[in-house]
Amino acid sequence: MPKRSKRMQVFQEADTVFVVTHLQGTPVSAMLLERLLELGIIDTSRQRVAMLAMAGISHGPFPYLKDNLVICYIVSEAARQLFELMGPSSYQSQQYVAALSTILHKGVRPICVGSRVDEVMPLYSAILQGVSHPNVYRAVYIDVPHYTDDFLTNLIAFALRFCNMDIYDQHLPSNIS
Repeated sequence: MPKRSKRMQVFQEADTVFVVTHLQGTPVSAMLLERLLELGIIDTSRQRVAMLAMAGISHGPFPYLKDNLVICYIVSEAARQLFELMGPSSYQSQQYVAALSTILHKGVRPICVGSRVDEVMPLYSAILQGVSHPNVYRAVYIDVPHYTDDFLTNLIAFALRFCNMDIYDQHLPSNIS
């Protein structure tokens, strides 16, 4: 790993900056990108910047998991904090929304990928359902053993096409989740 000054130079000289994140790393990555943009370390006027968020926790995990005994008593405090993203007035949620707004305004392209069989992260949370912006691209990951050319799979693909074209979808991904 290069030294700090060298790392900054690598960022500044890059043609493309691609941040890959998973689950709770999604809000952290958005905040990190916001800070890098504010400091001028990356510049979307001369660089392409994207964030691949796989199973991102944009709207929190499945609400019913909050009352799960394992979550309440065994899982770490960090896992319990994931539920705070469900409340729009929580500090974490407000910080994430502010960072997301900044990076979208500056031209960062989030690519949000969800899975229809994820047991913790609802599809609507992973694909950033609550944000309508032309820079947000949404996709669904379907593992080969779970793939069937059925109505539900086609409906999810259809709904995400609507989302990507910025056509109002009646919150179909939220209802499918």
